[in-house]
Amino acid sequence: MLEPASRSTPFGVAVSRHSWAGNSLIISQATAACLLHKHYPALVDTKYVFAGLSYLYGTHADSDISFVSGVGAYNKRVAYGNNRADFSFIAGGVVPGIRLLKPDLPENRNDYPFIWSENEYVIDIAAAYILYVVAVNQMTQ
Repeated sequence: MLEPASRSTPFGVAVSRHSWAGNSLIISQATAACLLHKHYPALVDTKYVFAGLSYLYGTHADSDISFVSGVGAYNKRVAYGNNRADFSFIAGGVVPGIRLLKPDLPENRNDYPFIWSENEYVIDIAAAYILYVVAVNQMTQ
């Protein structure tokens, strides 16, 4: 399951090819890899765990911007937040990420928050990200 997905891009993660950007999928797969590695370290390599963090923090197509606001040298500073339509910044907020426009053009505008499928702070993605980071932290101690 993890190997074919990790080979689908040069970044070691499976990127969504649908209209909604794919950070949710990346976080859930990396979290699963982290939990599987914890119980079956001989079967699941840590490269699957750290590829997700690397991607979220800026190793992806289009730019080197971190998808987690306030994390990394270059990060999302303009998003569509809880006040909607107000160029929000919420430290620790996670956005959906890069959207692939047909046929294969990556888009991730950092100056315009109203493209919600790329730049909206999403509560369930942020919660999944927190679980992922806690699991990685516990794994590395």
